Formats: sequence, C-alpha cells, structure tokens
Amino acid sequence: MAVIANALTNQSRVFKREGDVWTLCYQKRVVRVRHLKGLALISQLLARSNEPIHCMELANSVDAGRSAPGETLQSAQSVEMGPMLDQEAKHSYRERARELCEELEEAHRFNDAGRAEKIEQELRFLTRELGRAIGLFGQDRVNGSSAERARLRVPLR
Repeated sequence: MAVIANALTNQSRVFKREGDVWTLCYQKRVVRVRHLKGLALISQLLARSNEPIHCMELANSVDAGRSAPGETLQSAQSVEMGPMLDQEAKHSYRERARELCEELEEAHRFNDAGRAEKIEQELRFLTRELGRAIGLFGQDRVNGSSAERARLRVPLR
C-alpha cells in the first residue's frame, strides 16, 4: 500500500475512480472516498474544464451511470404543464415589486427599520419567485420539463 501511496503523491493531482472508490490526491495528500454521484459530476467537469456543459448532459450522464450494464437509457419524457407563471401573474409580481421599492424608500426616509425589514422580506420572496419562473433572457421556465428537473438536480451551489 505504501508503494501505491508514494506513486500517487509523486503526481501533483489525481481524481480517479477505481471500482466503488474514488482516489483523490492533491498537494501530496491522498484521500479515498466511496463513490458518490457528486464525485462523478465533478470528474466530468474536471475532464472538460475548458468547455461549457449543459445541465441536461450532466444529468443524463449520471442517469446513464445508474442503469444496468447493457441497458439503454430512455429519455424521460414528461408532461409539460406550461409556464410556471402566466403573463398576468408576472405582471402583477413586477408591479408589486415596484410598489414595494417605493415603500422601502419611504421607510428608509422615515427611519422605520421594522417596516423596511418586512418590505425587504416580501421583495426577496417576489424576486425568488420571479427568478424561479423566468430563465435567462426572460424566457419562461416550463413546469415539469426534463430540462427544468435537470437544472434543479445539478445546482450551481
């Protein structure tokens, strides 16, 4: 075992899977960790560090890793239920956010910290809901879509 550890520590960085165990080596420290889905995702990201990878590609590769040998992965077709928020709801959320910004300005002018905190909480809620419902470039996210499920399964944080 010492010979293997010495061989690994001579390499500057190692991130590889051996059966059900991942071997990680960095700055002459070797760690072995049991297989986890997150490590497989990290491995793919490291292997293609200079190119963008779509969340669907990562999610499908993890799903493919779960299938039995010789079994083909069938794409999950889902029933798309339309946009998360309709146009009227988005308009109402935006209008309420504008009103809250004005109220927040007023609360700050009158040094009303309690009222300002309540307004900020509601603004955070509206912002979070709009962000959940609207994707990049203002495009609606679709309820039940496989792309949305993959985006949620492969978070940035």
